[in-house]
Amino acid sequence: MHKPNDSVEVSYIAALIQNKLQNLPCVTEECCIYRVSKRLVNIYPSVYEPQLISIGPFHHGREHLKLMEQFKLQFLLRYLSRLSRRPLSFETKARKCYEDCAISMNSHDFVHMLLVDGCFVVEFLIASEQLQTQTTSRVDPLVSKAMNINLYHDLILLENQLPFFVLQGLLYFIDEPNNDDSFTVLVNIVHNFFQANFMKHYCKIPQNIFSPTRKNIRHLVDFLGFYYSPTTTDIINQGNDRLLFLPPSTTELYEAGVILEKAITTNDHYNIMGISFEGGVLKIPPFEIHDLFEITMRNLLAFENFQGGSASESSAIHYILFLGALISKEKDSSLLMKKGILSNLIGGSDEEVSNMFNNIGKGVRFRGHFCYDSTSRNLRKHCDAKSNQWMAILKRDYFNTPWTITSFIFAVIFALITLLQTTFTIYHTTDKDRHV
Repeated sequence: MHKPNDSVEVSYIAALIQNKLQNLPCVTEECCIYRVSKRLVNIYPSVYEPQLISIGPFHHGREHLKLMEQFKLQFLLRYLSRLSRRPLSFETKARKCYEDCAISMNSHDFVHMLLVDGCFVVEFLIASEQLQTQTTSRVDPLVSKAMNINLYHDLILLENQLPFFVLQGLLYFIDEPNNDDSFTVLVNIVHNFFQANFMKHYCKIPQNIFSPTRKNIRHLVDFLGFYYSPTTTDIINQGNDRLLFLPPSTTELYEAGVILEKAITTNDHYNIMGISFEGGVLKIPPFEIHDLFEITMRNLLAFENFQGGSASESSAIHYILFLGALISKEKDSSLLMKKGILSNLIGGSDEEVSNMFNNIGKGVRFRGHFCYDSTSRNLRKHCDAKSNQWMAILKRDYFNTPWTITSFIFAVIFALITLLQTTFTIYHTTDKDRHV
């Protein structure tokens, strides 16, 4: 039999638990903008945290980012001057996109933040595209300032994102031609922005973005993931999950006689992940190590970790793991640069490039089937074959210049003549003895 004070205590505990349950962060299927785990942040904090501008609620109001608020408001004025339709409310749907969807911002502050940040991003992307295609010498001072500040770093951080549908909706509301198809317009604008600053003119718009069965684009980091979709062959070849099997290093491949070539089409557009090995030739699409390469890849890998890293969608982790195995030492990056596959635009040494690839995948978990599994195994099989190693040594040490090839041919001819002379002498002597 419970005492009266026991009942009061049980009621109090029950109410306390109920209150805590109500304040738990909600978990929804729509959630797609996450806080990067402390494990990754501790490894390299500056590639996950904004340095100049906050986009979205996670870093909103931070003291060192407040200077840019006035700048964002100037872009908001530009946006409002072109407004032709009345914006709809995105609040409920947008809140569900954030990992901590029960964020402490009240309705007014949250909507205000969405409008100011969203209009800034839309206007910034439009201004960036106009600057690329501008034919006159006159440059809008606000646009010029935005470009010179170099905000690109902060716009591709996982914690600094707005839902893509918010940007699409805001674009639809302004008086621009063809905005009835705001999705296609925004995709083209974002692609041109990425192509100019991140992908460096190597890629066309990923066609899976327009596929009827495509997944929704969640935000700008997710958009980047569409460039790293595996080829159809890679997807078809997937079987049961296997242990991660990585390729040998570039140096090992070179010493085993593997020929390294750039994989490129006639129009300079290709699938970034279109790495293939056939007939002793490893073809790799060329890539650039620029100022934003590591930041881009680390944030994309962090996002993939939350999404599960499905090889049928974004597979940047497959790409980075494969390249990381190829570029494990200084000599590896040097060999790839000599073949024109890798371009180092950061001014660092070959060792710094290899160190970056050695570290970029740390703290990231790999799950599923490695889409380069068969390529990696075939490369290892080629390297393990003694005949390939011997042939590579022969070519490298004896056939490396026209003079050595010529000398070898003459040596072979001389050896054959000597052998024929010896054979003839023996035969002649034997025949003579037979007659005696």
